[in-house]
Amino acid sequence: MNAFTKKLLCKINSTQMEIDDTRRQYQELHREATEFQSQKVEELKQRDEDIEVFETNQTKMMAKLEKYKEKMEALTEAIQQHQEVQTELHNKLKAEAKTNSDLTMAVAKRDEKLRKKERQLEEEAGAKETMEKEMSILKKEIASLQTLNKRQEQALSKKDKQYNETLDQLNSFKKIHAQIMSLSKTVQSENGDD
Repeated sequence: MNAFTKKLLCKINSTQMEIDDTRRQYQELHREATEFQSQKVEELKQRDEDIEVFETNQTKMMAKLEKYKEKMEALTEAIQQHQEVQTELHNKLKAEAKTNSDLTMAVAKRDEKLRKKERQLEEEAGAKETMEKEMSILKKEIASLQTLNKRQEQALSKKDKQYNETLDQLNSFKKIHAQIMSLSKTVQSENGDD
């Protein structure tokens, strides 16, 4: 076998080895590409599922947020109504307190008048019977005014209790309102982060 043939055979062998090596590289690259493609397809599938779950959760959260907004509006309206009732009760309490004060002053004046009459009775012994009649009338008037005064005090105490109960209820509504506002801000913040 001559040198040219040997050289040609060597070149053919070398080329065959390069072809085999290239084929192996291609097969390896093809396997890696197939694995990469499968991995990406799985990742895309998982991503689509995550997006679907996120969209479902977002829809639920938006529905909850809408309900919270409705509740917050209702609570705000209730708080406003309670504030109006509280103001009305406060004004009534002030008016009744003034009435009670005026009544107390009237009783004090009547009492002073009675004391003056008693002094006059001591000084005017001759008109004792007439003065006793006047004194009896004045005592009845004082008793009537004192009874009325006690009734006014009882009514004022009852109104004061109603005012305190309304104030406690209003404070409770304000706390609930603050909690809903905080929860609403948290939900909006989570949606903003997503």
